[in-house]
Amino acid sequence: MMHFPLNLDVLRLILTWLANVDLLKVTYVSRALQDEAYNELLTRHIRLNGKTRLLSFIHFVLHDNIHRLSFVRTLTLRNIDALLQPEEGALVLTL
Repeated sequence: MMHFPLNLDVLRLILTWLANVDLLKVTYVSRALQDEAYNELLTRHIRLNGKTRLLSFIHFVLHDNIHRLSFVRTLTLRNIDALLQPEEGALVLTL
């Protein structure tokens, strides 16, 4: 089996042309592709509707890559009017 070096600039350019659904599929291919695809997804406009989605997003960006949050460009929150539990509020404050 032959291995070819992966040109990261070309990969990133290709990822910018993929739809969000396709980028999510790329995350299953390999760890290197997963990180690049997640980073590309985070640079796009993120819309979260509800407290559950917000908490899930926070867990995702803080999970295993401490620099993931730095890729977020725009974030829209809607319907986050429910009160947060103390542990949820502490999680939000870590951002």
